Amino acid sequence: MSWLYNCIRSLQSHILYPYVKKMVTVLIDILNYEDTELQDFNINILSMYAQIIYPQSMVEQLINQLLDTIRTTTSWHIKMRILPILQLFFFKHLFYISSEMKDNIIKLLADTLQDSRIEVRQLANETLSGIIRCSSRESIEQLKDYFEGLLKEKLPKKSKNDTIKDLKAKPEYNRILIKRHAGVLGLSSLVQAFPYEIPKWLPEVLCSIALCINNPSPIHVSIHIT
Repeated sequence: MSWLYNCIRSLQSHILYPYVKKMVTVLIDILNYEDTELQDFNINILSMYAQIIYPQSMVEQLINQLLDTIRTTTSWHIKMRILPILQLFFFKHLFYISSEMKDNIIKLLADTLQDSRIEVRQLANETLSGIIRCSSRESIEQLKDYFEGLLKEKLPKKSKNDTIKDLKAKPEYNRILIKRHAGVLGLSSLVQAFPYEIPKWLPEVLCSIALCINNPSPIHVSIHIT
């Protein structure tokens, strides 16, 4: 790993091109190790790997590798570590990425907003906001409609015989809570993507978010942050 680190830092990093995909597979596997020092070093290498300028022919292959990892891994820790790498890679190679690939990235991140771990959902929200900012404005309306659609399913109400604790223990309640939280986070990512302008859709999005203000945590917390 020290050799790899030094090679990436050197002016000869292009010699790694033929081996990058296999090396990233190994580096992602190392994310499962419990050695803290090794993990820190590994993350540093992955961050540096994402900032190498690759030939256009390689860029989308490497992005797909990161997307597949986020999509298939069962470890929320790995998702938390790969999402920032994806964002770094995206911004470094922005002008090499096709509109179709940008849409694929956005779709994956929108799906990740419904992850069972709140930490993953929040990080996916931050990542999505940055990527929307650099993507086609034409997709905004579709995203807005999709995220507002997630808010249509209402949370179950507490019955007379149930306590709040009983209600929150029900799988159906938690499924809808996560779904609604994803909707709020998604709309929030649209708002945060345009900090210096007021697009025509913004007032409607803010109204949709505001209607959820009385929803339980973590939804109302995300609204206050927005």
